[in-house]
Amino acid sequence: MNYFMIAAVFLPLCAARPWNQEGRGTSKDHDLQNCRECPAGYFMLNTCETPGGKPTCARCLPGTFMKYRNNKSSCRRCKDCSQGFEEKTPCNGTHDQVCRCMAGTFQAHRDNEICYKCKTCDGQEVVKKCTDIEDTVCSSTRIDEANTDKPNTTASLPDKNTAIGVGLGLGAIVILGICVLLWIFYKGKKKNNFEDKGEKVRNAEDHRQKLEMTEAMIKGKDLPKNWKDIVAENVDLRDVRNLLRKLGLGDCKINEITNDYVYARDKKYELLSTWEKQIGNDPNILKNVMEGLYSCGQCKAADMLIGEAHQIFLE
Repeated sequence: MNYFMIAAVFLPLCAARPWNQEGRGTSKDHDLQNCRECPAGYFMLNTCETPGGKPTCARCLPGTFMKYRNNKSSCRRCKDCSQGFEEKTPCNGTHDQVCRCMAGTFQAHRDNEICYKCKTCDGQEVVKKCTDIEDTVCSSTRIDEANTDKPNTTASLPDKNTAIGVGLGLGAIVILGICVLLWIFYKGKKKNNFEDKGEKVRNAEDHRQKLEMTEAMIKGKDLPKNWKDIVAENVDLRDVRNLLRKLGLGDCKINEITNDYVYARDKKYELLSTWEKQIGNDPNILKNVMEGLYSCGQCKAADMLIGEAHQIFLE
């Protein structure tokens, strides 16, 4: 009789809690994509307990880095400098190591990991010394020829009246020269304004072609996951606010988010995330962002997004 009463009390409690194959209560039936991302310089050590929760993040180990927010299980390995190069900036948790050519050599092209020996100006003056990215610049005049062109300092000095006359003449020449320069500047400015309008038209056409090509390539593909990081790192806060106003995010929401966060990068990232949630699963999100960036003059960030989209296409 007593055994039946004990079973009647404890069996419902056991049945109310699901168990996994290891005999422990299950608490995670979601995937890590539903967790919040770890900040730059960290990786995800353990996933979150509940969807949308904060995971356990760990700082990148020495010799590794993570540039963007992420949900990766490990950080990226820092690169080693190639032969002929030396460390310029060490690798840290958020940036990879930066290398440069050793003293006396220079790198002609950033994409070509070859250091060339700096040239010497034999018998010529050095106009600009060799750096790690640029070769030595030598004067076209030899040193011995330059010495023969020096004026004779032993000539007799002019008298007082002659000096006054020369001074007045030079003053008139200077004033006339300033007037001529102002006139040239005014004419040049008008010409540049005309040329700038033409350049803007050409740039607009180039951007339109890039957008059409990119839209066709990424159709049916996932959008770059780090697009918010690219915009947040390459566009200042004022331009991000203007961009999101054009894309439909209200001023009240923009001001609220701006006041809630301390650091500019966090403000920008949260503004972009809020707008992304507002529009939902819009297939034209990347196109709208790139058009907005181009209209704000943020061509660098837009071109970087296009590059990420091309990588998606190649994958």
